[in-house]
Amino acid sequence: MAGLRFYFDEDSLDADVVDAARLRGLDVVTALDAGMIGKPDDEQFAFARSEARILYTANVGDFARLHVSLLAADGTHPGIVVRARQQMSIGEQVRGLVALDARLNPEQAQDRLLYLAEFLD
Repeated sequence: MAGLRFYFDEDSLDADVVDAARLRGLDVVTALDAGMIGKPDDEQFAFARSEARILYTANVGDFARLHVSLLAADGTHPGIVVRARQQMSIGEQVRGLVALDARLNPEQAQDRLLYLAEFLD
């Protein structure tokens, strides 16, 4: 595996997805693990950046805006992965995350806004 490190925000706290991703060897920290429940999106993003973790979320709009704002200010981030469909199955999410981890290394994910569906075969 490429060794991507993920941070799942509150929108991605499905325990089954987290457990399945970890069972498949993905490095996952959740908002719950990090004590970030209830924190605003900009703090979630700052935490992911400080930990060099790719943020995984279903909150496309807010994190797309944060992505654009940060890059416009010459900032950098480890990457953002969004699932545009709230109702993606557990299997789809895990397959997409595993495929993403297999296809990209941390440098290739850096500063990118990625859509999980792009990694489903």
